[in-house]
Amino acid sequence: MAIRNACSSDGITPIALHQLSAMEVRPMEAFVRLAAEAGYTAVDIFVRWRPAMIAGPAMIDGAQELQEVRAILADNGLVVSNLESFPIVPEFDWQAFERAVALGGELGARSLTMFLCDPDMARGWATLARAAELAASHGLWIGIETTPINRIPRLTDLARAIIAEGIGNLRCVVDILHAHRNGEGPADMAEIAPGLVGGVQVMDAPLALPGPADHEPFQRRMMEALTQRLFPGEGELPLAGWLAALPAGAPLSLEVPHARAAEHMDASARARAALCGLRAILAQMSDHP
Repeated sequence: MAIRNACSSDGITPIALHQLSAMEVRPMEAFVRLAAEAGYTAVDIFVRWRPAMIAGPAMIDGAQELQEVRAILADNGLVVSNLESFPIVPEFDWQAFERAVALGGELGARSLTMFLCDPDMARGWATLARAAELAASHGLWIGIETTPINRIPRLTDLARAIIAEGIGNLRCVVDILHAHRNGEGPADMAEIAPGLVGGVQVMDAPLALPGPADHEPFQRRMMEALTQRLFPGEGELPLAGWLAALPAGAPLSLEVPHARAAEHMDASARARAALCGLRAILAQMSDHP
């Protein structure tokens, strides 16, 4: 039976719930149901991978669970927007990667996220070229996200590098928090061809990097990214400017791991708060184009 969406106000803009926003929810079927109940139309989920980027999220384990997750997605009109997350390292596990993209194909996933971490850039791009070909054979495209661990930290530089390498099936993932911390803003999106923008991760944050001043900036950025993101409208980022600068139809994902809110809100309430915050910003943009 389909779950009634409770917070979807317009049904036009597809929005995914990123699993990092509700890490404590398990098994995977429960996470997908939570997303449906909160009003999302898609989910971004983690799959088994080594080296693991994030410890502890629920993952699909076995054919029976795969079938159950597919049934819940179908019953509620949800899709798997993106698979997380695959660092490109010197000893890349091709067997595990092939299993992961095959799983994504069975789930009908649209994309997967990779990070260019190999210090040998020529080898890293060669890995990306092979990965892109394999992903395409299962109907997925690859998004590269400019996190602090990525060898190319800025979106504009990444877009130029993708064009220079000439590898099809690669796009940029715009994580607004990382872009802001890398010194980029909405105006920089004009330098990126619309076809290179694969997906957008939305959240809010203070303008200045939080965290103890005696900690290294890298440590503070990772702590913020994994536990201190804010609901849209709760912080100071120019989210309306970012959203207006993006190409029409770019998939949106709410990636809001919010440890402070988790002290008094359960995962369902946090998922709804994030979505309603984004919907409010989109409504304001529609009222005042």
